[in-house]
Amino acid sequence: MNELTNTRLRVGTVNGAHGIKGWNKVFSYTDPKEQIISYQPWLVGSSAALQPLEVVEWRWQGDRLVVRFRDVLSRNQAETLVGREVWIEKSQLEPLAEEEYYWHQLIGLLVIDEAGHLLGSVKSMLETGANDVMVVGFERDAGHQERLIPYVWDHIVKGVDLHRRRITVAWSEDYDR
Repeated sequence: MNELTNTRLRVGTVNGAHGIKGWNKVFSYTDPKEQIISYQPWLVGSSAALQPLEVVEWRWQGDRLVVRFRDVLSRNQAETLVGREVWIEKSQLEPLAEEEYYWHQLIGLLVIDEAGHLLGSVKSMLETGANDVMVVGFERDAGHQERLIPYVWDHIVKGVDLHRRRITVAWSEDYDR
């Protein structure tokens, strides 16, 4: 993890200008999508240069989230932000209850079975509707492969240890066959 992602979290992307009065379209990575608005100010830019911007108005335009930033008053100004990433300080996140974790906390953790065998590491998370799923990468004779392990607390996920950077699961390599 680089220094930027140790203290900050990417929560969206400015993906277009909207209208002539300085509004921007924003793609949100948060769930629900409008949760992104609660994190203020946003840090907008790239890892090389981030500028704090405050959202002063927002609305849904169909299925798109559109925002107006303070001091962005024209389409030309809005267009300069297109393609920029939206970051927040991790300290802006709401504290979670015990045994609850943000997805970004799980990415990169080692996944071990109850016998202590390494199954791989969490590469990403998927939302399936029924439950979240960990995409766990591992090496096999044929090269890099992935296994999907449901993130079902107590039934499959037996524990998460952020300090030791591991997740213990009731899972077997035999399930991959």
